[in-house]
Formats: sequence, C-alpha cells, structure tokens
Amino acid sequence: MKLQQQIATCKECSLQFSRNRAVTSRGSTTAFILILGEAPGKREAQTGKPFTGPAGKLLDKWLVYLELGLNDYMISNIVKCHPPDNATPTSEQRMACLIYTYLQIKYLQPPIVWPLGSVAQEGVRIIKRTWPELTFKLVKSKHPAYYLHKGFGHEYILEEELSKIRRIIDGERNNLRNTNRCLEEYH
Repeated sequence: MKLQQQIATCKECSLQFSRNRAVTSRGSTTAFILILGEAPGKREAQTGKPFTGPAGKLLDKWLVYLELGLNDYMISNIVKCHPPDNATPTSEQRMACLIYTYLQIKYLQPPIVWPLGSVAQEGVRIIKRTWPELTFKLVKSKHPAYYLHKGFGHEYILEEELSKIRRIIDGERNNLRNTNRCLEEYH
C-alpha cells in the first residue's frame, strides 16, 4: 500500500473520526529540503495540500527569498489530519503520525529537514532519537503563523532566521554540486 493511501486510511488516533481529508505533502519527490509544519489547517484539509492558507503564502515568500525552486523542496506536516477547531495536536495525535513522517524522510533522504515551530521541532527530535540512522542537517525556525499573529515589528528576527537558513542551504547546494561533479568525473 502506498504511503499516501496509508495516511488517508489511518486509524491510529482520534483524528480519524473528524478527518475531512488527510494531507500528505506538496513539492518534489527529489527535494533536498523537507519542510515540516505542525498540522494542516481547515483550508489544507479541504484541498489536501499543506500550507495553502495565509501561513503558506508567507512560507512561499520565504522560499522565493531563499531561492528555492519547486524541485528543491517538499512540504509536509508532522500531523497529517486537521485537528478540530485548529487545536494544537495532542501527544497521541503527534505520536501516531510520526511513523509517516519518518517514512517520508527515509524515502526522500533530504540533506536538510526544516521543522517550522515547536511542535514540528519536537516531532523531528523524537524521530531522530527513535531512528538515529537518519542523517540530515536540522534547520529550525518559528512557524510562519507566528509572524502572522505577531504582526509587524518582528521582521528583524525573521530576516536573521532566514539569513541563517540561507547559508545552510547554500552550503548544501555546494556539497551537492561537488558530489555530482565527482560522480561525473568518475564515469
């Protein structure tokens, strides 16, 4: 059974009863960066795609700033179903979905994983402890919704965070280019 189908028919937590549609991912299956949010919002549950609401629009601006093209990233969430009333996912809900996020990371093997916000960051920490064979650089930042709720006045923090992330991404791009050059010279 394909991973998307497993997620769509999951019965591991209480979200199975309120689920409109499971939300798996959007982006490239050859991406070098996996971006993880907390859980889908109401709009995402309707469309089946993560980060299509206001936070997604802000994230899309970040991706342009970071010069990431559609083939460079995949976007998903730690929890794959929308919690009722936009509640923070419970521990039970987060733990039930971690296997799916692990499988996404294992399949994609991204050099960089970028969890947005504390819920996603905690999920990635648990995945890393549970499956230490996974190797990737961890890039952390606040969730785009944080900046939307805070309004203006936090731009300097955002710019500082994005500049740090950009340096890491640029370093990984150079590593990938060098690896590809070595492979071409070898053949």
